[in-house]
Amino acid sequence: MNIQILLTSKDVEHLKQKARKLKQEEGITHTQALDKIAQRAKFNHWHHVCESYKRIEPTETAYRSGVIIAMDIKDTDDFYDEENLFVEDEYAFWICQEDMYRQYGEMQDDDGIPIKNLESEDELRQGFEEDMMNYSFFRLTGKKTPDAFEEVLSLVRERSFWPPMYVWLNGQFHNTFSQSATSETGEILGIRF
Repeated sequence: MNIQILLTSKDVEHLKQKARKLKQEEGITHTQALDKIAQRAKFNHWHHVCESYKRIEPTETAYRSGVIIAMDIKDTDDFYDEENLFVEDEYAFWICQEDMYRQYGEMQDDDGIPIKNLESEDELRQGFEEDMMNYSFFRLTGKKTPDAFEEVLSLVRERSFWPPMYVWLNGQFHNTFSQSATSETGEILGIRF
């Protein structure tokens, strides 16, 4: 049984570069070099690297050139998607966490001071990890990625009363906390506090 290790395409390319260098240094075959580098990185063999990446590839693709949304976990009970246009994505947090961490650090206290200026790195990381337990992530499936942020919100509005908390559209991060719940005619139905 292979242990699941998460890695991005950038990680895979980095391992390939190391394997090319090792092949030259030791005069071994390309396959042998790939397996050795994989094992040094705690994988069983190179095929294990490929299988691990294959699991995260749809998430990474959605992050870079598609759509990922983060919903408040309380709002997911009312997220009704009969067409399964959005699928829950267990790997999205791992891909999106640095954007969310930066956003978390920019949150301000009552005096308008970013919390990253008030807390130690350990305190900030712990608070962030606790806060992340409040989100569920969904990846947009289908052939066409919306061209505009408003189109993403419209797709979500068809499936949920509340908008997502965060949206990644074609690699661009959007904080949507200030978005209110609106009807299809634009009437404001709810505001987050």
